[in-house]
Amino acid sequence: MSFFQVEGYDAAQATEEDRTGGGRKLLESGIYDAVIKHAYFQKSSKSDALSLNLEFAIGEHKLREQIWFTNGKGGVKYPDKKDNNVMKFLPGFITADTLTWLATEGKTLEQVQKSVQKKTINLYNFQERKELPTDVDMVMDLVGKPIKLGVLHSKVNKQQKNDSNQYEDINEARELNQVDKYFHAKTGKSRSEIQAKGEAKFIKTWEAQWAGKLNDRFKAVAGTGNAGMPTGGFAGAAEPAGTTADDGAANPFM
Repeated sequence: MSFFQVEGYDAAQATEEDRTGGGRKLLESGIYDAVIKHAYFQKSSKSDALSLNLEFAIGEHKLREQIWFTNGKGGVKYPDKKDNNVMKFLPGFITADTLTWLATEGKTLEQVQKSVQKKTINLYNFQERKELPTDVDMVMDLVGKPIKLGVLHSKVNKQQKNDSNQYEDINEARELNQVDKYFHAKTGKSRSEIQAKGEAKFIKTWEAQWAGKLNDRFKAVAGTGNAGMPTGGFAGAAEPAGTTADDGAANPFM
């Protein structure tokens, strides 16, 4: 089964940089060992955009993340602002591909499409205002895989719909957890460190920058109401997958 296609895939183009980006109980910012409980593709109801929806188990804690990895036409690239003849991977594609590559130790996001199976899980239904059994396209190659997460405790603006029926920031804050960085479960290395055959250094840099700190992105907004969009559900870049190691080559994940 194929949900999307990647033309001209080049691992060298799709490698992320190592950067320290910026009701229910929230996790403090930090590095966490996690297991992928759910990973499924979902299509937008308004376009051909695709997301990878994830649920991570961190001990008894559940963390959900949504990564939109195609544009509204289903493509994974966009023209460079400086040169329209140069096409670059969307940040969301790089993030989803990096997660996949690290969790499966070498498979690309495009490759794991072959493992998709229809599964039924409980998801929140906004019309019924409760969780209901829902069929999803589960990426079985990702389910059950361990991964290290760089999780941020963030403070952001709530949003509500304006007169044009578009969501906009309002002058009310909400706090949430967001995955800022993915690392290999066993080695703690980032994608770029594995590809460069380097040491696991960036995880220490990230932790020194963020551990126990609030990622405060709230900005005061004038002239808005207080009724924000629902929190909860999925909240939605990093590096795309390289190629699987050649047979007989040294395992880069060791």
